[in-house]
Amino acid sequence: MAIPKHILDKIREVQEKQLKELDLSNEILIEIPEEVFELEQLESLNLKNCYLKKIPEAILQLRSLKSINLIGNRLLEIPELIVRLPSLTFLEFSWKPSQEMPSWVEKIPELGLNLRERV
Repeated sequence: MAIPKHILDKIREVQEKQLKELDLSNEILIEIPEEVFELEQLESLNLKNCYLKKIPEAILQLRSLKSINLIGNRLLEIPELIVRLPSLTFLEFSWKPSQEMPSWVEKIPELGLNLRERV
C-alpha cells in the first residue's frame, strides 16, 4: 500500500527534528507505515481512528515509546507484544462489547489504560 505524501512528510519531520511525538490520528492507514518504526526517539504515538487492522511486531523497535493511542481502529485484538515495550506507561484502545478483554491486561497493573467500548 502506498503511503500518502502528507503522511510521509509528517514522519520525515519527526525524524529530522528528532521530535518525541507523532500524531497520525484520523488518517486512513490500514497498517502502520514502516517508516514509523525507524523513529527510535518517539515517546508518543497517536494512531486514533486510522482503520488499523493489526499491530506488527516491528512496534517493538520503538523502545522509547511511552504512550500509544489505538482507539477507534479495526483491530481484532491488541497483541500482548505491546506490553513488551520497555518504556510504555499509557495505552488507549477500544474493543467491541462482544469481544473478550485481552487476558494480559490484568497482568500489567502499572500500565495506565484507557479502554473504550466500541459499537
